[in-house]
Formats: sequence, C-alpha cells, structure tokens
Amino acid sequence: MDTKICSRCKQDKPLDAYYKSKNGPMGRRSHCKDCDYIYVQENKERIATKRKLYYKKNKEIITEKQKQYRLENREFLSERQKQWSKNNEEKRKYQKRKSKLKIAYGITPEQVGEMIKSQNSRCAICGTENPGGTHNKWNIDHDHKTGKVRGILCHYCNVTLGNVNDSVVILEKMIEYLKKHGGENV
Repeated sequence: MDTKICSRCKQDKPLDAYYKSKNGPMGRRSHCKDCDYIYVQENKERIATKRKLYYKKNKEIITEKQKQYRLENREFLSERQKQWSKNNEEKRKYQKRKSKLKIAYGITPEQVGEMIKSQNSRCAICGTENPGGTHNKWNIDHDHKTGKVRGILCHYCNVTLGNVNDSVVILEKMIEYLKKHGGENV
C-alpha cells in the first residue's frame, strides 16, 4: 500500500487518507483529510467570506456553467433525484412541507408544532382534539388580507371561517339565526 507524509502533521499515512488532487504529488493533496478538517474548522469564517467574494465576482460565469451542466446531464440528474427521493421519503416529505409552509405562511414546521402545543393540541375555536377532514391534519388559520397566522384550527372551523370570508358580521348573523330558531347549544 502506498503511503505519503502529511505536510502539516508530518505523519506517514495511506493515500486514501488524502483528498485527490490533479496537481498534487501522487495525485493527492499535500495534507491529510484530518489536517484539512482541522484547517476548515479553524478558518470557517474566512473560507466562507472568500467563497462569497469569489461567487459575487464570478456569478454570471458560475451560473452559466451550472446551467450548462444541468442541460448536459439532465437524465443523470433526474435519475439521481428520483433515487434520492425514493431512499429519503420522510426527509423529502419534510422538505416539501417546510417549503410549502415557508412560501404560504412564512413559518417553519417547528413553529407549527409549537403553536399546536401551545393550544394543547386543540382547535383554537371549538376546542376539539380531532383535526378532522380528509387528511386528519390541523389547519393553519391566517388572515387572508395580511397573511398573518392566527392559530391552528380543525377542518370544520377552518372551512366555516372560509365560507363566511372571515366576516364577523356574517358570523353574528349566523348566531342570531341559530338563537332565533332554537339551535342546539344556544
């Protein structure tokens, strides 16, 4: 087995302990993976700043190369994505939900969980413990004008608010109607 002495820690290590490099001696970098890891940990901020500056300077070239790569490798990338999705179904579902929540409401799944917990896993209006509906999942209630999230509702309360367009006037008229006609729980 071929070995090489690390330029930083000065230890003799097998070649697979070094990252590959076209320009390095024996086709490997001059320092081992362990030393590389230590260097990166000690210089994270400097490396990140350097990468950002490089990207900013070369954004158009990088973007064009990425676009060209995707065009040339469309089938490979598509197959790789399908395989990843198949192997990581739970992670994919989480990422999809996270993305939907962020786009629709500007919140994370963790924030939704905290809201449900703060409401003791009950609907903010009727207090039921059963979310109801086809998917049996809690609904995120939000103001359609401002987009502000108001709370977590069961399916039926959410649909009711939606059917009256969040109108307090209509809801008051519904209450009057039920009282007038001796509705249950009045």
